[in-house]
Amino acid sequence: MDFNSKAYTYVRGLIYIPIFLLLHYLFDWFPNNILFQIFSGTEESVFQHMKVGFYAYFILTALEFGIFKKKISDSSKFLWSRLMGLLLLPWLIFVFWYTAPAVYGFIPFMWLEILYANICVYLTILFISIFERAFQDIEFSTPVKTCLLILLGLLILEFTLFSFKMPWADLFAAP
Repeated sequence: MDFNSKAYTYVRGLIYIPIFLLLHYLFDWFPNNILFQIFSGTEESVFQHMKVGFYAYFILTALEFGIFKKKISDSSKFLWSRLMGLLLLPWLIFVFWYTAPAVYGFIPFMWLEILYANICVYLTILFISIFERAFQDIEFSTPVKTCLLILLGLLILEFTLFSFKMPWADLFAAP
């Protein structure tokens, strides 16, 4: 299957969900493992789901690069487009997740919340896949690449540090 095909976009989402779920529950299964604390969700906050989505996508990209390396015509464009997707992904998780509370309000049933959450995860990877096709056509300049690497470093730093101690400010708390 061609990794740039529309069909693969849908399959990719189905591959991403189990990786996401594995990382989501690893810390629950192995709570004393510091490595899993860094890469897995440590609680049910949206921030932790953003972290899990980020690392699940990182794993998916590494797998794709390994599997499709010979079919990738320009490794640099492939990797920079995936980095753009990686940086965008946590924010799309946020946007999709908070759409139901914004429009509908509280989700009253746990099964419905879980279904909705999985739909959000799937939609996120579909959107990212579509954006990445466009990102592959971009020739990133050195300043843009530098900014992307700085953002990547900051995001990894925050995801790592906030795995051990959440920040003092909640995203929706009034200052």
